[in-house]
Amino acid sequence: MFFTMNQFIENIHLTDYKKSFLILCLIFITFSCASEDVDPDEEFRDQAILTYLMNSATDPIASCQESYQSALNCLSVAKEFPLPIVNESVLSSVFTSGQASNFNQLCSIQRSNEVYKNFTDRAFACNFNCQTSYWNAKTSESNCGEQLFDDLINASLTDRNTRSCIDSCIRVTGNTSIPEDRKSLYLLFQIL
Repeated sequence: MFFTMNQFIENIHLTDYKKSFLILCLIFITFSCASEDVDPDEEFRDQAILTYLMNSATDPIASCQESYQSALNCLSVAKEFPLPIVNESVLSSVFTSGQASNFNQLCSIQRSNEVYKNFTDRAFACNFNCQTSYWNAKTSESNCGEQLFDDLINASLTDRNTRSCIDSCIRVTGNTSIPEDRKSLYLLFQIL
């Protein structure tokens, strides 16, 4: 014999307060059970999209510049830095074969690079924000002056958190996850 929820509640003798509480509990249990079937990838996508939509507009070039500056702050104190002079002009020139003399020009060149052609401004900025976080963490941990330049660069290219962060940036644009070997293309020092 089956009862509807209303018949069940009417047949038990409870005060209105207790009936209301019971109804709320049943509704909560119903929705809790229904949400267990949510695919974690879909849930991540939804959270990433909400985060994306809630963020204010970004300046992709400024995010890129900040990333290079954060890296320069760390790398400039590393052991065995390969350049005799360490500054924005030198680093920009090295990465663009002399086409840029500052991070603004460097980042403008990168923004027009074929690698980033399908990136929205927000995805481009997000990519560089991931790397800024990595370099700022290295600097705040005071690891920069204790490690060799090459070791810092290699660690930046293989850091799982940075790669995962970049992957999240790509997903927000509606693209699927990028293959692990392509993630290196989006890192600051992929050309070294």
